Order: sequence, then C-alpha cells, then structure tokens
Amino acid sequence: MISVFLIDIFVYCPDSTIYVHNLSSFDSLYLLKSLYKYFNTSPIIKDNKIISINVSKIINMNNKNKKIKLFFKDSLLLLPLALEKLINSFSIETKKLPFPYKFVREDNLNYIGPIPDYDYYKDNLNYEEYLSLSSNYSETKPWNLMDETKRYLHNDVKSLYEIIDKFSKEVYELERINITNTVSISSLALKTYLTNDYNKVKNPIYILRYKQYKEIKSAYFGGRVEIFKPYGENLYWYDVNSLYPFSMLKDIPIGIAIKSTDPNLDNYFGYCYVTVDIPENENNNLLPFRDENGNVYNPVGNWSGMYNSETLKESRRINGTKIIVHYGYKFERGKDVFNNYVTRYFDLKNKSKNNPGKRMIAKLMFKFTIWTIWIEIFYNYK
Repeated sequence: MISVFLIDIFVYCPDSTIYVHNLSSFDSLYLLKSLYKYFNTSPIIKDNKIISINVSKIINMNNKNKKIKLFFKDSLLLLPLALEKLINSFSIETKKLPFPYKFVREDNLNYIGPIPDYDYYKDNLNYEEYLSLSSNYSETKPWNLMDETKRYLHNDVKSLYEIIDKFSKEVYELERINITNTVSISSLALKTYLTNDYNKVKNPIYILRYKQYKEIKSAYFGGRVEIFKPYGENLYWYDVNSLYPFSMLKDIPIGIAIKSTDPNLDNYFGYCYVTVDIPENENNNLLPFRDENGNVYNPVGNWSGMYNSETLKESRRINGTKIIVHYGYKFERGKDVFNNYVTRYFDLKNKSKNNPGKRMIAKLMFKFTIWTIWIEIFYNYK
C-alpha cells in the first residue's frame, strides 16, 4: 500500500518534502522497512535519532529514465508542540478527533458495535464530551473502528498539512526563507539569524577548535534546580517577560579564542579555569559544581573548574569567593550581537495578538531557539 502511494507521489509530486509529526521517535520505525524494500533510502541521523529520510527512485517517464527524490522530515522538530496544541495555536479549521487508542488490538480491528467505554476516551475527553460523542451512535448506526480510524488519520494528516502550509507562508513572508531547507526549529532560527541578522564584520563569530570547545562547554551547567522551602508574608510575586531574549541583548564573547595564563580575572571576558574557595557561611552560592555522576550542586568550600569570567566576577562580588585563575580564554566583547533578531521577534509577538500564526512563530523562535542560536554557532560547529 505504501509503495503504491509513494510511487504516485514520485510521479505527480517529484522532489517533494513530506512532513511526519514525530518521525524521529516513532513513525520512522514503520516507514523504513517499506522504504528500504522499494526505494533507495538514506536516513539522516543525529544524536541517535532519524531526523530526516531521503528517498530516491529511477522512474521511466516518456521513455526516459529519470531520478526522482522525496524527502521525509519530522514536523515535530520544526514545530515542537503536540498536534492539538498547534491546531489551536495556528487557528486551524480541521480539528484533531478523539480516539480510543488502547481499545485497538490485533483481534478487534474489524470491530463494529457500541462505542468503547469512557475509560478508553478519558485522556481525550471529559465525561460530558464523551456523552455528547456517544449520542452520535446507535444500534442502527454503530461505532465502526475501521471507519473511525480512517476519519482520525484523515484529520491528523489534513490538519498537519494546514499547519505546515500556514507556518511556511508566515516564515517566508517574515524572513524569505523556505522551511524545507531546514530540519528543526533550531536550524531555522540559526538560518534566519545568519541570513538576515549576522554582521560578520562588526561581530565576527569563529568556530572553536575541538579542545577549546570541550573545555568551554564544561563551563555551562544549565539552570539552578535545587529545592528550597521559602516562607514569607505579604509578599509580591514578579515574573520576567522574555528573560532569555533579554539576556541575549547583553554583551557576548566574539572573535578568536585566545588562550592566556593571565592570573588577573578582571582582564578576561570569556572563560577561566580556576580554583575557588567559597565561605562556609554563604547560603546563596552562585557557582555550580558538577560531580562525577553529572549531578549539579551549588555548594560551599573549594574546588577547581571552568567558568564564565562574568559569573566568577559576580560570585566574587556577591559571595566573597576567593578565586585563583590558572588559565583561560579571552574573547572580544561583542555588543548588539543579537539585538536585531531579538527585538524583531519581540515586537512581532506583541503586535500579532490577532494573527495567531505569526504570534506562534515569534514564541517558538524565543522559547525553543534563542539560546540554541548561540550554542549552534559557537559550540557545536566543531
């Protein structure tokens, strides 16, 4: 069945890109067996996951052999949200239907009868919604598993097409970039930045040597996740609007990494391998520590490690940390490196309250990719 379907696509829609939601982690397992059987198939793998599949076949057209290609890509990597959430976010007309996933078994694929019990639907519907759905079926109009499966799959495919179509048009209108030339929201953000925002004369960013990359990467720990039990009365709670994008407006290391044994921390804007000594009475240490199992803490005492120079300066100022610099990497201080990108999408998010497609794009570019741009450029290009 799949071979006939794909041959039709080869003939009538050559060199097309086919999007599958969650191709990398699920659907590729079912596709590959048939693809390898009938076509020349080349999966593209990253981090032990299939991120795309390139398929080709020689087809005789008008008495001439012609090589036709298809490209399978994971829409979940490009739009990393559940399909139902994307439908709502992009205001798509075709809705995702409820379906009793656990009801389906090998021995009941042709089931026709009463609608399955509510327990099979409770992950999709509340009880009132289930009763409303049940009213559509009766003895003269029984529930049919095969028909329901076809309807469910039809809506999934159609809604995903509508999402991708809307998303691609919005991105092209904003950036003049074809989304089929990227595989993920991260690569789309990187392509957007490099194409429309990167000023290589004013803020040059160079690829690190592998040894430099490994050392500097160890200076990144992620967010602090220790558990506290706070207590207070008459408190005010504040939230920060777009904290990560705001941080990207700060000065950022650029240029060539210069290794130095300068012992003066104040002469660095970059990364330093140091020995630190944090006072025993300090309850809010800024510097994280990673043990041999990869667990991260913010303890007191002394140890050695690689840290960002500005974090070290803050720890010295706030915690009174004693710091001995053994060596480090000095960079130029880049100003306004991401300002155009950040302000453009921040303004887009605020101005697009009546355009859910554009607003979702702005939120995705911020929420899922703002730090990835920097990481992809600065660290993963080895």
